[in-house]
Amino acid sequence: MYNQFFGFSEKPFELTPDPRFIFLTPSLRKALASAIYWIRERGGFISIVGEAGTGKTTLIHSLLNSLDEKVKTILIFHTTVSFNDLLRVILRELDLWDVEKSEKGLWNQFIQYSTQIAAKNETLVIIIDEAHKLTEEVMEKLKMFSNLESKAIKIVFVGQPELEDKLNLKSLTQLKQMIRVRCQIKALSEGESKEYIDHRLRYVGSSSLEIFTPESIPMICQYAKGIPRIINTLCDIAFLTGYRLFKKKIDASIVREAIKDMEGPH
Repeated sequence: MYNQFFGFSEKPFELTPDPRFIFLTPSLRKALASAIYWIRERGGFISIVGEAGTGKTTLIHSLLNSLDEKVKTILIFHTTVSFNDLLRVILRELDLWDVEKSEKGLWNQFIQYSTQIAAKNETLVIIIDEAHKLTEEVMEKLKMFSNLESKAIKIVFVGQPELEDKLNLKSLTQLKQMIRVRCQIKALSEGESKEYIDHRLRYVGSSSLEIFTPESIPMICQYAKGIPRIINTLCDIAFLTGYRLFKKKIDASIVREAIKDMEGPH
């Protein structure tokens, strides 16, 4: 709606994760590089933890784009399931539709598959997003993946800080010890938040100086507290407000109006 008005080639602050727009802070760069290295060279479990809205899903898509054709990936994002259902989803994603009903039958079918891809020198990466929502029972059973003779299976846990709380449970001590790489995605600093805004605007053919007044960007950064998702939402609403008011420069009054819209009526 407002792209043509502001001269953008596309929406700069789309909420849908898009790896083209990824802004690699030190913590994101470290997490991405670590995950790629361990998937290619080592193995085992990996955990990536960060608050909601800090860019974990965008990181996942960047990771998927960085792996070669010998690496097959499965992305699990419905995690309030039983271990049986989790196995069934994995097998169906692998196009193994003739699945067993019992947990033992499902597991044996998966073992057979893992043996086949290991013989072909291929890798399967199972990325479990929203891993903090997994039950303790399911997480306990996920240890079974480490018992496979084949090292072709890699598991990546991605979740909010509650994931660390679960891994610290006494019953999950062994699973915690199996995690070879543990990365934390941090919120942006105020300086990084300003760079993030400019980074996304430059990708669509603009810049912070062209679009925002000097006092408006600090207001956005302070309100968002370093959470990219909040920055995206606030900027998007601000552009809609500017478009409605026929203002091509986003000033403090527009940002205040956008914040009111985000917070809703009190």
